Amino acid sequence: MKRMLSVVLLVLAHPAQADLNQWLQRQAEEFLKVEIGGDRLEVMVRPLDSRVKLPDCNEAWDFSLKAKSRGSAMVKATCGVTQVHLSATYSKSIDVVVAARGLNRGDIVGARDLRLETVLERELRGSWHTDFDGLLGQQVKRNIREGQPVIGRMVELPTLVNRGDTVKLQAGSQGIQITVMGTALSDAVQGEQVSVKNLASGRTVRGFVLAQGIVQMP
Repeated sequence: MKRMLSVVLLVLAHPAQADLNQWLQRQAEEFLKVEIGGDRLEVMVRPLDSRVKLPDCNEAWDFSLKAKSRGSAMVKATCGVTQVHLSATYSKSIDVVVAARGLNRGDIVGARDLRLETVLERELRGSWHTDFDGLLGQQVKRNIREGQPVIGRMVELPTLVNRGDTVKLQAGSQGIQITVMGTALSDAVQGEQVSVKNLASGRTVRGFVLAQGIVQMP
């Protein structure tokens, strides 16, 4: 269910003016805890200037999220024609996938290379992962330090065919299939098209990488 961006707090009686600022601060904190969500969330709403005197209002206060960025938020509290903006900071801890050991460029990621670690969300950049799905079997694009969060741009599909490799070039359909040897003319990952020089005929043909060292002609 989509969270509502505003919530109406109904009270039987409004607090006295002396306590109203503190009351608004507490209610804004509770509103943000519901709005942002998460079990490991800490919210701090900055108190209003004690010199601010708000007019009496006999209606219910309405709290809405005016703006939210990484680690900060702005809550708008409205009662009738009265509007108050309260600035806040928050920290949310989440479990993300990090490198269990130093990983070097070209390594193939396995389950023992990864672990979950609790970090503050505001410290993360890029598309992080909360589980191992989508990372196992990937190839490391650049060195990753132990304990460093593994984000999308750090890994890629592994290269199954390298330029200069001798590969099996398959052609045909079900029941009839011909296999000859060829030389790959470029690097390619699974499903990618690659040019291969047929060692028997000397012709250059194109096909799709099926697996390690295997290219299927269309």
